Amino acid sequence: MNPKRRVEMTRRAKRDLDDLDVPQRAVVVNKISQFAAGELNSDIRKLQGYHPARWRLRIGEYRAILTLEGHVIIVERVLLRRDAYH
Repeated sequence: MNPKRRVEMTRRAKRDLDDLDVPQRAVVVNKISQFAAGELNSDIRKLQGYHPARWRLRIGEYRAILTLEGHVIIVERVLLRRDAYH
């Protein structure tokens, strides 16, 4: 099992989370925490065309856009699927 990774959030990601209703915010935060702890067999994919590399974590109809730096997960954005890839 992977050691637990530390999660950091950008200001934009924090604002994105603040815009969600409380139950949905709890689901998103829980899934990101599970991914960081290595407890989740996540649907994570590398996004093409980004340097440094960015990843997306699928959380229902939402997508968390991430940057992975060693044992640190930086959450860049949390958006609805339709808005995440623009």
